[in-house]
Amino acid sequence: MEERELHEMQRVRQETAHVNRVAPKVPEATHEPTFLSRASSRTVREPVVRHLHTSLWPLVVFIFYAALSAFTWAVFCIASKRPIGSKQDYGNQDGYRKELDAILTKHENAIRAAQIIQVVVALITIPITSAICSMALASFIQTGGARTKLNLRQTMALADQGWISPRIWTMYSKVGSLPLYIAFGLTLVGVIFQILQGIFVRITPAQMASEETRYNNHDVPDLPALISSGDSYPTPRVIQLRSILESITENHYEPFLWVKPEGDGMCRNPTQCRYPDYRRDFQIIADSDYPDLWFTPLPSDYNTGVYEELQYVPRINTTVTYTNMTAAEWPSECVRDKEGVFFAEYHSRRPRAYDIDLTACMPTNISDTPWQATHNRQDITEELYLNVTARYEEDPLYYRVTAKTSLGYFELPSAKNGNRAGPLLDNCSLSPIDDWGSNRDSSWDKGLAVRDTNGSYAGNVTQSIGNHIGPLTTLGLALFGEGSYIEKRVSNPSAFIINRTKVYDAEYDAWYTPWSPNCDSSMPLSFAFTSTRECNVDYDHEDEDDIIGEVRSFVNWFSKENTAREAFTVGAYLANKDWLDQARGYTLSYGAKRAVVADQGVTISKTKITIVEIIIGSIFLGLHLLGLLVLAIYAVYGKPFVPWLGGEVMVKAGTVHADILSAAEGHRQWKQTMAACPGFVGDESPTDSVGRIAFGAVAGLSRLRDRKFETL
Repeated sequence: MEERELHEMQRVRQETAHVNRVAPKVPEATHEPTFLSRASSRTVREPVVRHLHTSLWPLVVFIFYAALSAFTWAVFCIASKRPIGSKQDYGNQDGYRKELDAILTKHENAIRAAQIIQVVVALITIPITSAICSMALASFIQTGGARTKLNLRQTMALADQGWISPRIWTMYSKVGSLPLYIAFGLTLVGVIFQILQGIFVRITPAQMASEETRYNNHDVPDLPALISSGDSYPTPRVIQLRSILESITENHYEPFLWVKPEGDGMCRNPTQCRYPDYRRDFQIIADSDYPDLWFTPLPSDYNTGVYEELQYVPRINTTVTYTNMTAAEWPSECVRDKEGVFFAEYHSRRPRAYDIDLTACMPTNISDTPWQATHNRQDITEELYLNVTARYEEDPLYYRVTAKTSLGYFELPSAKNGNRAGPLLDNCSLSPIDDWGSNRDSSWDKGLAVRDTNGSYAGNVTQSIGNHIGPLTTLGLALFGEGSYIEKRVSNPSAFIINRTKVYDAEYDAWYTPWSPNCDSSMPLSFAFTSTRECNVDYDHEDEDDIIGEVRSFVNWFSKENTAREAFTVGAYLANKDWLDQARGYTLSYGAKRAVVADQGVTISKTKITIVEIIIGSIFLGLHLLGLLVLAIYAVYGKPFVPWLGGEVMVKAGTVHADILSAAEGHRQWKQTMAACPGFVGDESPTDSVGRIAFGAVAGLSRLRDRKFETL
């Protein structure tokens, strides 16, 4: 390569000499010679001698840029984990509002400053990178080991900062060099980092925990303490559930019904987790499209916010199946006066063919409590058997009602878990609570006698009932036990007859009964039975046949499998709610309930950036700053004869190669001539006491402090 370039240079010189020989000579001047200045190239002047000086300017430029870049990136990364100026993360701030205001002010100012500086850094990334590269190139062309491979055309591309010029990018095959590629790569890394920083860093509002925004005004029962206590008697709960079943409507507002939110993944805020609109449609409890439903004694939109500790509360859900069976499958335990078994029979024969035949049985021991005093998940299965003679059916129909109930704890939605409710936990460890009153007698009074009147048998009323029975057991006692809708009406239908005094109408000369449109009674679970009136008025109670007719309509619905399943599912949910909702009314002792702590926090701006994005951005920033630092140190260490490689060096190169370049004819020969001229400088007199800086000198410029050089 070097031999070819020397041969090309000799050819150019020969052509130039030939042109000079044939050119006409300029006649000698006939006047006195002109006195030229000392700096003129036409005079033989005394050379200018100078030392090479160390300039710290490259390091100053680097430190300025690195400080701004590192500051913005560090602020954005830190702000994604904790407030600026605080050692605690957003969810672990224990200070009061005055302290938080100081942190908040410092944090907001830092975020705002980082955003402004980010814009500035993005604007100066290319200019700063190019400036440091040009300073380093000034050292490279005078001392670099590979500098002798540079020709004048390549050096011109470097002086023009061709690494940022699209015009020169198209000529990399001809003007490309190792320094040009390094400068281009370093600039590209810096630009990529700025682009990634703009993409990765997103400023979002967040909540910061504080003492003043923390509250614990909600209590939930502690399951082990509740189950082992004797504070809750089953009889009031059965009566309460019975009242609920007869009064609740389809438009019931149910804020404590939790539904698994749609979609997966985390929610940036609670409103992004969409729940179905169940509060206006109570039938969703029985809807098979929403299998993951449960009751919790807290509103379904409850969120513990940014409170540092995860909160766990009890939940209970029941799935009901309603299947037809044969008479042979009827349990042998389902007989009267069987110890521990609930068994009820209702029969009625009326003149107007309002016949009723219904038998209900729960073969399990209702005296036992199926629940264990534990925080862990537990599942129970209850069965209720029905023998129903439906309207227009000659033979009785047999049904098995199976209720599978799961009880345990789940994690409340919070900022830490993506504002999503957690699943039912198989194992849950919570701190113990003192069991107050756990040794009290769980049985209730046994002073009532067995009664069998008018074809009505409500079961062994002296049978002891477990203190915390399952939902289906509670529902079965409420629907078919003593005091139930069917038991009271079949046993004594006349008690429900409404007698209105007849009024004489003189205009029509007739007596009539003044009935009113007011509601007098309601059938249990009427909202779950389609085509059933929610309310019975007074003219529905004229005689005993009317009363038994209402009961007949009620019993007939149990022969419709899908409708009955929905009714039992809703009833089981209401039984669960009535049992687990005790703590909200302060009916539980202090030792049987837990306080739920929430903290909605103080609004603050934070950056949203993942750990992977932090790593990627840090790698690009580190590579860019490391490359600039190496070039800045190289520029300082090299003591360049010019501050940077630019137009000044090119002017001097043009002066040195003026004779050769001026002889080039045409664009092609001009390019060939530039490619043949050396583009580096060196010491033309390395052995003399005073060196001489010249283009094409192979010896590099010495960095010795006392070394002097004649300038170009």
